[in-house]
Amino acid sequence: MEYLSFVLIHVIVPVAGLQTFLWVRDRMQDEEIVHPPIIPLIIICATYVGLLMLILTSFLWYASGLATLGMFYLIFVAPILMIIISCQLYSERKLSRYHQATFFAGVLYIGILTCLAAALFIWVQFFYKGS
Repeated sequence: MEYLSFVLIHVIVPVAGLQTFLWVRDRMQDEEIVHPPIIPLIIICATYVGLLMLILTSFLWYASGLATLGMFYLIFVAPILMIIISCQLYSERKLSRYHQATFFAGVLYIGILTCLAAALFIWVQFFYKGS
């Protein structure tokens, strides 16, 4: 089971994230999208893949220094990047569905992070029986 967890978290999820990014990038090139949001899309894909990896690590694997660094990025750096991306893409969101989806993915991350923080707060307040 441990080997399967390792392969899922550290191989399958990152490869699937990279494959998704490359697929969307190729579709934007095929459709000849004006000013495609490639750099914001890389950041968003990496952030969401990192979030999924961290969630899976917390359930299926054990904590490590690398997971802690990932958590630091997801909590402190990624929200700032997502706000910047969303602000930059706000005026371009009507150029294409890719611009719009990238804009909403940036905004959605803030909501996801807020929900996870609220769930953690509730878990600690009501279910954690510390000494």
